[in-house]
Amino acid sequence: MKIHDFSWLWRWLLPTSSKHEEPQIPAVMEQEPGDNPLHIDNEMPEFLKCTQADTSSKEWHYATETVTQEKEECQDLSAATMESEDVPSEVVESSLLDNKPLVKVFAECADLLNELDGLTKNLKSEREQFLLQMVREKIRTALILSGGTPIDNDEVFDIIRHFCVNCNHANNGMPIQEFVESGIMLGERVFVRAKVNLKM
Repeated sequence: MKIHDFSWLWRWLLPTSSKHEEPQIPAVMEQEPGDNPLHIDNEMPEFLKCTQADTSSKEWHYATETVTQEKEECQDLSAATMESEDVPSEVVESSLLDNKPLVKVFAECADLLNELDGLTKNLKSEREQFLLQMVREKIRTALILSGGTPIDNDEVFDIIRHFCVNCNHANNGMPIQEFVESGIMLGERVFVRAKVNLKM
């Protein structure tokens, strides 16, 4: 077997001073025709065989079924989430109106707002009027946060949805000039009519 010395290549690539020890480069052995052929063992070592998964065992099948079941559950959950996002608004509104305690609260708050409107004329001081207006705004905000929808973008008058401020007699279909105060509805039911000024 012939032995090739490549130390000259190392000295040419990385020259070193005489003060430093020259690095030793391992020699490369070249196999000649008369030499015995090298044997390469491709067999898996014994310590790795114990770590290889046994696909025939019950534990392997149980783990595989568990992973498959978890993937299916995640897919079902994603599909259910997408379906819930596609639920039309009519279904949500009908469910709100089916909530009898919520509808009763809206009705009670609407009656309270009407009573407070009646007290406005009897209040003389600005402080009393300010406190009354603050209470009304708190009630209205609570209704909207509880699922109520503001009525503030209509273009024509509707006696069921609006209350005219600048005239005593208003007919349906008259153009709305501005909203003085928005109304509140739950689903398709109006609880507080919007106060509007009509174009005269």
